[in-house]
Amino acid sequence: MDFTAVKDSQHAQDLVDAAAAPDSEFTVAALIGCMLEPGQDPGQVERLFEETFAPLFALQGFEDQDDGGERIDTILNHFTNEGFSGPRGSVDFRHSNLVRVMSDKQGIPITMAILLLECGRRCGLSGFGVNFPGHFLLSLAGQLIDPVALTVLDPAAADKIKGKAGHLEPASALMIALRMLNNIKALYLQTQEINQALGVVDIQLAVSAGHEDLLASLYFERGEYWQNLGAVTSAREAFEQCIRLGSFADLTDKAEGRLAQLKGSAETWH
Repeated sequence: MDFTAVKDSQHAQDLVDAAAAPDSEFTVAALIGCMLEPGQDPGQVERLFEETFAPLFALQGFEDQDDGGERIDTILNHFTNEGFSGPRGSVDFRHSNLVRVMSDKQGIPITMAILLLECGRRCGLSGFGVNFPGHFLLSLAGQLIDPVALTVLDPAAADKIKGKAGHLEPASALMIALRMLNNIKALYLQTQEINQALGVVDIQLAVSAGHEDLLASLYFERGEYWQNLGAVTSAREAFEQCIRLGSFADLTDKAEGRLAQLKGSAETWH
């Protein structure tokens, strides 16, 4: 995969549209997986999903379960019985690709949550992702779920989390796209592949169009990466764009500080 070339692809363009649409979390994740694995297409993701979870949807008596709690238990038990879990080893790009998650039955919280959410919706349950810091969660039929442990959180744990203001707001498709891309970006940064991280930021900028607060943060980040690479001109342009957006005073101050650091710096990017 080469994220420096992905931003102009059809998948990237489709991601911009999907990130702005309601209830499109599955499509967003499918498209990001296609960016990770050239040759993969969203239709393949959909077909594998239908094949993987056909036994769940065909369970005798499942459609007769009127209680949301019963349906949630059925879904979670199916995932458990099929061997789905968190990564059994180091986290890598496969865990952000729905095709690999379904094939290997291993995923990180956000990809596991998306599969559970899509199963729940196709079983008539309302739900949404929860952009909880450090560990993505899921709400189905009003119940808070840990998508890796495959359990409904007990009331005490749920109440503790609910006491953290703003942490249980529904995650939009846009926020899910940004968080998934952040995970991919973090893997590139672990191996110092800054060019690839910049490619991910370019996609994040495209999907964040119209959201000045997000754009300002992303331009600052872009400036940091270019500065790290010694690309003074590109870094300066990114920090200046961050300042023009002016969403946060603290961020603007930081960008102005970086511009001051760049004064007199020689271009070392070739």
